[in-house]
Amino acid sequence: MIGKAKIPFAGIVLITIMGLIWFTWQINDGKRLASAVEYYKTQSLFKLEWQNYVSHLFQRGQSESAKALDALAKSSRKQEANDHTIATLIQDLSFTDELRKTDVQFWGSDVYSTWYDSRIKLNEKVGQISKLKYGFIPQQHRPLTLMTYAFLHCNSWHWLLSSFMLLMVTVLLEQKISSFTVFISFCVASISVGIGLMVLTQSPWEYWPIVGSTGSTLALVGMYFRLAPDLRYGATVASVALILEAIRLYWIAPLPVLWPWIVSVGTTIAVFLTATHYLRHWLPVTHSSNELVQGEMLEDSAIDDDDNFYSELDQYYRHLAAFNFDTAREKLLKLEQNYPDRLIVMEQRYHFCRLTSDATKASEQFLKIAQINRTDRRYIMLMHELYQDYCHQPDFPSLPDSLLMSLMLSFAQFELWDTLKAMIELARERGLRDPMILKVLLMLARGIEKQDEKLSSSYRNMAASLERQLKDLS
Repeated sequence: MIGKAKIPFAGIVLITIMGLIWFTWQINDGKRLASAVEYYKTQSLFKLEWQNYVSHLFQRGQSESAKALDALAKSSRKQEANDHTIATLIQDLSFTDELRKTDVQFWGSDVYSTWYDSRIKLNEKVGQISKLKYGFIPQQHRPLTLMTYAFLHCNSWHWLLSSFMLLMVTVLLEQKISSFTVFISFCVASISVGIGLMVLTQSPWEYWPIVGSTGSTLALVGMYFRLAPDLRYGATVASVALILEAIRLYWIAPLPVLWPWIVSVGTTIAVFLTATHYLRHWLPVTHSSNELVQGEMLEDSAIDDDDNFYSELDQYYRHLAAFNFDTAREKLLKLEQNYPDRLIVMEQRYHFCRLTSDATKASEQFLKIAQINRTDRRYIMLMHELYQDYCHQPDFPSLPDSLLMSLMLSFAQFELWDTLKAMIELARERGLRDPMILKVLLMLARGIEKQDEKLSSSYRNMAASLERQLKDLS
């Protein structure tokens, strides 16, 4: 049976909002710009401002741009050249800010009044262009745009590609955590990237308008990287996505704009990855039906076709994600009554007790799951995840020595070496001497030999010492 994947509600909502913004508002930006250009020409502002604009570019260190635009303005194709240069000029907010500082002494009393009125109306027209109105501009500290820029796009292709990328990520991520968490994470990531750009972007590019959801989407990729069952796959997705987007931006953005973006997005990904690592035990983690089917096929294949199970489990997840613990507790009790042997139900009871700060019942549930007589990968990996969570809870009692050694042997069989290293240290602190630990030490030494020969040799020495102690005790 092919399981039923969870619908990525957050991804669909975000893409729908972006689509509505683009097709009902942004798509008319071309007309708004053309109207502003036409108004600029009819008011004869070009003759008054052009040389000032060229001088402004030279002063800001943009000499190449100044020379290119000046040559274009003087070219034989006057109409086309002027339309292009005028569009560039009127959208350059650094020049607009400089013009605001001028007064009657700069323009002369015979020109200033007419110029000022025309400029005010022009700025109003230009201000209606989406990327200038709600795009993020590092120099302009507008808090609202830290959020709104992520919902804007340059063109239809930009929206389509960003939507496709966002959908692919949320389809994967929303099988792991709730849609609400994904939505909030997207918004927080957009703010984080914007703050990074505000700090890092330097003159003369601090007025360059930033739009697009790529930075926030890549932060979600970073979250999935930590929550993915195969971390190597998650790392590959994150790396390829960042590289491809950097290549795309290289063709449309100047390098001084590109580098702050890469650093800001990279930092945001790192922050989200680290936060997810430390907060993953508090995130209301969900499971797709595919995972349930694959993971519980050994339990009872007849139940895999039970749609009621998936429906009840989904209801529990929804209430848990909304932190409606009373209703979630009732749903979980019903699941335990109807499906007492389902591993996923037992796992959720542990997480629920932990989330409600019931350390005693959570510990009892962990011991109950640990007593299940199973050795398949699904069960061992679940025990590994629960054990790591258990160790991070300061209020939980210490595990019995016998259970600790049993888990060590199970984890060794699946080559979970990093966890085993910490467990070996714990066993040494407890002064445990058992043939099972000797076996684990030898397996660990062989498993890490290629990666760290020195540490492998150390574990072999520990095994030899333990073997001598066991012989002396016998």
